[in-house]
Amino acid sequence: QLVVITGGLGPTHDDCTKEALAKFTKRKLSFHKETAELVEKKLLERGVRISNERFLGAYQPEGMEILKNPIGTAPGLRFSHRGTEFFVFPGVPVEMEVMAEQYLIPYLEKVSRERRTIKVIRTFQLPESKINELLEPVIEEFPLLDVAFLPRHISNDIVINAPSEEKISLDRFVEEAKRALGEKIYGYDEDTMESTVGKLLRDKNLTLSVAESCTGGLVSNRITNIPGSSEYFMGGIVSYDNSVKINILKVKAETIEKYGAVSEQTAMEMAEGLRKVLGTDIGVSTTGIAGPSGGTKDKPVGTVWVGYSDREKAFAKKFIVNYNRELNKLIFSQLCLDTLRVELLREKGEGK
Repeated sequence: QLVVITGGLGPTHDDCTKEALAKFTKRKLSFHKETAELVEKKLLERGVRISNERFLGAYQPEGMEILKNPIGTAPGLRFSHRGTEFFVFPGVPVEMEVMAEQYLIPYLEKVSRERRTIKVIRTFQLPESKINELLEPVIEEFPLLDVAFLPRHISNDIVINAPSEEKISLDRFVEEAKRALGEKIYGYDEDTMESTVGKLLRDKNLTLSVAESCTGGLVSNRITNIPGSSEYFMGGIVSYDNSVKINILKVKAETIEKYGAVSEQTAMEMAEGLRKVLGTDIGVSTTGIAGPSGGTKDKPVGTVWVGYSDREKAFAKKFIVNYNRELNKLIFSQLCLDTLRVELLREKGEGK
């Protein structure tokens, strides 16, 4: 049996996991010198000097293995109790993830009786029901593979869990899924939309600029989250006010007066204008209404136009989504990146 606990290992008064575990296992809390020294060193590196031993989180239940935290200050714990193995990690997601990979995953691989391989196929703009319809014959062809659909707002993932001896079947399933789903697949396993777009731009030796209104810089932020993005991303402008669209992006004032800021024409001129200003191969843009106010009958909340421009053509696509403001912005950014991705694929002759 295995229990994984997260959170409550920090230095504040409401962090009581260690005390609870000590009571549960009938162990004493004692000062752990190595933990104190490591925590103090990390705090000093951050310019924080603290001498209170309890605040440093230096007291640990006796007899438990201390799991070093490579990025945070709170160490984890591992111990056995009444035939059950316990792993205790900090609650900070990034710290928990790193420590789980370092300590928990190797343990599970060691004790697991069956070796399995997991493959994730990542899709966008394809409902779960449609994925099921398209893949139903493929799933029936490979009965030894466990297939699950994990829908999310910016991705519908297909997770295939296969016994290690079914590796060939897994590879065949992925190939069949590629034929069935085509360009709706944007990546596999740890791929993100921005990492996929980055690879396509790098492979084609193309540069990109991004003109944003309703997404407020989110598209540029996601692009620059990818290491090495400076090879293809030249820059972006958040043109939230119409004066910025006109003066910086060179959108015609009459275009906005006639069609509005949220329109096909404005989106195209935004993308093309910044592309020319920065001298990039491709420009993309977003202009829309994230909500919760600002919508009209003709342009409801959730409306977004995504513009695209390269040296040969310019176009814009309209999408309508209906969530809260923050989620609308995230989906808008995904739609912008996906529009770019599909266009790059079609130029390579890989689209469908």
